[in-house]
Amino acid sequence: TVSGNTFSGNTTDTRDVGNSSGGGIVTNTNTGKSYCSIQAAINDPLTDNGHIISASAGTYNEDIVINKSITLKGTNAGKSCGSWTETPSVINASGTNTGIDVQVSGVTIDGFEIMAPNANTGITQFVGVSNLQIVNNKIHAVGLANGGNKYAVRILGTNDVNASNITIEDNCIYDVGLSTPGYHAGGIAIIQSTATKTISNLSIKRNNIQNIRNGNQNNKYVWGIT
Repeated sequence: TVSGNTFSGNTTDTRDVGNSSGGGIVTNTNTGKSYCSIQAAINDPLTDNGHIISASAGTYNEDIVINKSITLKGTNAGKSCGSWTETPSVINASGTNTGIDVQVSGVTIDGFEIMAPNANTGITQFVGVSNLQIVNNKIHAVGLANGGNKYAVRILGTNDVNASNITIEDNCIYDVGLSTPGYHAGGIAIIQSTATKTISNLSIKRNNIQNIRNGNQNNKYVWGIT
């Protein structure tokens, strides 16, 4: 029996964790601490650069800002998107900008199902971010609200600093955009038309990309690399 408790400070105050082993749904495998949300695990002062945050099966209704050099692992981490065997860890973002905002270098996102139906992007790399790995994920249902350009993964070029070592591999990307006239969509978009700096050691391999809905039928603003 669990009763008479007050939950606070974990972003999500309550969650039915079912029969989750380890007593929590999100775990920092370095500190052993458990949390009610992925963002709470990231925000904890005890979570440091180089730590691994592991999310068990379930749906996480949250937008995520990654401002530490960490690894996020879902239940299917290490398995290409077409060979998943575990019930997924699902990130269901509700914001209008981006589902996962990667603001620092040294980040890995591995083995999640990611949806961002109201957002313009599923995952955005902040300008100049390096050593980023986006691998073994299913990214879909992105940008299903009207207006704006839509991307499952957006890597931004810049005029200020070079970026390097970006890996986007073994992801399944599908159902992006709404075919809204005047707007374009991208599965994997490496963009910024005025950028003068470079992105080196960029690896985009073995991604399966389908149903990218482009509103500009007379141009080439659909990026899909399989």
